Amino acid sequence: MENVEFSAEMGDLLDEVIEDHSDLHWIRRAEVTIGCLTSDRRKVSGKKFVFGECVKVKPLYKPFCPYDFLIVFYLPCIEGMNADQLKILMYHELLHVGIDETGEEVKYIVNPHDIEEFRTVIDQYGLDWAKVKR
Repeated sequence: MENVEFSAEMGDLLDEVIEDHSDLHWIRRAEVTIGCLTSDRRKVSGKKFVFGECVKVKPLYKPFCPYDFLIVFYLPCIEGMNADQLKILMYHELLHVGIDETGEEVKYIVNPHDIEEFRTVIDQYGLDWAKVKR
């Protein structure tokens, strides 16, 4: 059975990454709330490990969950990542956080990848940022 826990440590990392990336400052200005969770599940999609994922909290669950988004980190898949790699992973997940302001109502959305990885992550950190020595 999967064990999922709230992670204050990842929440601190989230704050640090938002502070370090000016392209994410809008998240604080817009007062978007994001919770960080860790899971002991080894998540795989196809033949690839899933390091983390960003999910929008559905309106049905809002009374039970005070966040607009949750970012889940799969601990067995990120085992061995160093502090810099975890920051890049957090940055990647935060790039999924989005707002659609085209209508009269602001809607939260999960931004899809523009390529397998986000172009901005590749430009800043390269394709192999997630490789770890096991």
